[in-house]
Amino acid sequence: MDSLPNYPKEFDPKEVEKLRNFLNKALLSKYFTPFLSNGVYRVKDLQEHVKDEFLLSVNMSQPERDRFWKNVEQTRKPLWKLKQKFRRYEDPDSSIYEEIGQSNTTPVSGAILISHQEIVELGIIGTGNFGEVSRGMWRYNHNMAPKPVAVKIVSTVSGENRDQIMKEAEVWNKLEHENIVRLYGVTVTQPYKMIMELAPKGSLDKYLRSKVNQLSIERMWQYSCQISKGMEYLHSKRIIHRDLACRNVLLSNDTQVCLLAVVYLD
Repeated sequence: MDSLPNYPKEFDPKEVEKLRNFLNKALLSKYFTPFLSNGVYRVKDLQEHVKDEFLLSVNMSQPERDRFWKNVEQTRKPLWKLKQKFRRYEDPDSSIYEEIGQSNTTPVSGAILISHQEIVELGIIGTGNFGEVSRGMWRYNHNMAPKPVAVKIVSTVSGENRDQIMKEAEVWNKLEHENIVRLYGVTVTQPYKMIMELAPKGSLDKYLRSKVNQLSIERMWQYSCQISKGMEYLHSKRIIHRDLACRNVLLSNDTQVCLLAVVYLD
């Protein structure tokens, strides 16, 4: 193996060697020098800062970019180790949810980009037209308890619709209403994931099927009023939902519903 050249003082030779080994393993060794020339010298930089735009700027092809992101994902800490830390949170009826709900865990206003390393997925809770939805934990602040979230994996992202998804996510992220599911943000690299408020009781359509002949007229009226308030709020923001259905209405608890926003700008 070639000896390492003399890099600037802030370049840790051990980190540079790790980067070289990473690129060799991914069969991308020809990009070693371009990465260093652009100040990327640690594997950690690949996980936190490198985006597709940078890979395109160094003329990395689509197959190479796919291989690059696959290898980046493999460098992350095994999820089973992190899940051991969060096993208390796997039970949706656990009292820990009440504890977290009472703590000051509101994310920074306007936060839209989230690192994969901040998310731990705890199991699939549903599937939709655009991918799977998992229960997860978001550790956005290491001084606070992790926040229970829903993680939606967007399986149909291409270069053409990525910008549109990000634009709609930015709009959704700014919506704040008790009857609208909160979007905290999206992951910064592939696979793209939407990090949302967790509605422990699931979708209204499944809930209604499980409660046939058990819900009172008053409770149904309550749900209808809350859905109307959510729609009214969206319209006040000049947003059209276009897919209002029970499958897109979630329950925070037995008495409160909220709309899963499907954002179209009017």
